[in-house]
Amino acid sequence: LSNPDGNRRRRAQAAPATRRYMQEYLGAPLEDAEDALWETELLANIQVDADDLPKMDRLIIAIDPALTTDKKADETGIILGGVHKDRKKRLTTAYVLGDFSCHEKPLTWARRVAELAVKLRVREIVYERNIAGPLIEDILRKTLKEHAPGVKLHAVTVNKSKMHRAEPVSSLYYAGRVRHCHGFIDGMDLHALEEQMVTWSPSGTSGKSPDRIDALVHFVDRALVRTGGLSAMAPDRISW
Repeated sequence: LSNPDGNRRRRAQAAPATRRYMQEYLGAPLEDAEDALWETELLANIQVDADDLPKMDRLIIAIDPALTTDKKADETGIILGGVHKDRKKRLTTAYVLGDFSCHEKPLTWARRVAELAVKLRVREIVYERNIAGPLIEDILRKTLKEHAPGVKLHAVTVNKSKMHRAEPVSSLYYAGRVRHCHGFIDGMDLHALEEQMVTWSPSGTSGKSPDRIDALVHFVDRALVRTGGLSAMAPDRISW
């Protein structure tokens, strides 16, 4: 489903409405990375108003833990998403609903995640365990047991590059299977996530690691890819 040449042509022919979206939602015009897996025109066309959201069948929190809380280090990517199944059309769509990414200690963001899970009745949390390992898993398990019992914790082991994991998720965006909603959580938007999506270069020229994108990929993988029998990652282990 990936079509780099087509993507470049669409970027070159971006409509004025796309530029208005860039200014209104992202604050200032941005240049999409030449090899970006997402483009601003796409993001402009997948927006859904909070009042128009269908009822979610599942809510999922996806986490990409950071190693340190140093200001120069990556953030811990935390994405809230929902899944809606249109049974008449036999179509499942993923909705990105919130971005809680932060520079916080593991115990701090783990408590925030648990509180969010309780408030919104989230029943699934997925996180990447490659870097964080048993320490983060132990913190998450204990925090959930204390504050949000009953939430399933899925640990994902990554064995492919960021690009190879993100490509199938990008394809699902272009297939119309993922939508974005600003304002699902009062006062929260997806600006930082969307900026990272259009400026991250899989070839490495953009420099910074895509922490928010990593969490986004875990959400979409959990919501759509795995349910379709395909996965960009290793089989997960349910640890809670």
